[in-house]
Amino acid sequence: MKQRGIILLMLIALVFACRPDRIRKADTIPEKKLIPLLVDIYLLQGSFHSPVVFRNYGGIDSTALFGNLFEKHRVTREELDRTLDYYSARPDKLEKIYQKLLVQLTQLETKLQEPDTESGEPVNLWNQQRKWSLTGDEAVSTLPFVIPLKGPGTYTIQVRLRLHDDDQSVNPRLTAYFWYKDDTPLGKRSDFPVRQYQKSSRMITYSVSKNLGDEPYTHLRGNILDYDPPEEGVNWNRHVDIEDISVTYTPKSIRKLQPN
Repeated sequence: MKQRGIILLMLIALVFACRPDRIRKADTIPEKKLIPLLVDIYLLQGSFHSPVVFRNYGGIDSTALFGNLFEKHRVTREELDRTLDYYSARPDKLEKIYQKLLVQLTQLETKLQEPDTESGEPVNLWNQQRKWSLTGDEAVSTLPFVIPLKGPGTYTIQVRLRLHDDDQSVNPRLTAYFWYKDDTPLGKRSDFPVRQYQKSSRMITYSVSKNLGDEPYTHLRGNILDYDPPEEGVNWNRHVDIEDISVTYTPKSIRKLQPN
């Protein structure tokens, strides 16, 4: 919560420090470049114990302090000033930038609080019950899950399942999607491919994967045992066994820079 308070102070400082001006969006830093730049500015300022990034980023020998940072992101000080002026005059757009910046910093904070793992090493994120046996007409759960994302990489959901011949669920399947909260009631989502379950006398292993890049998604959501709702008042039988549920995260490999 302290981090969120700091970010809020940053935004207040931006609103009061920048002068509104008639600046075209085309003359500003693109959003895909702006968010990583603001994250780096926040981290750099944090090393100097200063919580107010937007207002004070150039106050302490800005040429020496931020020259390498601007060069890294291939922007200039003037472009950043112009971009901050543009957003300070447009509160709605500023709020969206704030939300995306908050997501990036929250993901970074979560990653820093976790034990170090070797780059590329898979991690199982599933922390719920791994084995289920659902029978009868009262077993209606879809086994929903919500898992915080750990960052860019590959997320793989795997389950061993036996769908018995007398199971009457309609269109049984595994569904999942990346999600983050935006200004819409349901939030923004990016769906995984759907895996349909087959009736069988033996356990079958099902899996589905999806890559996450630098998009601002915060959670992996879904249902291990999704199905179409039956008609109202109709009794139906369920008969399914589930084992070894896992959600594996394989971090995006960090490519080491080699000297020329």
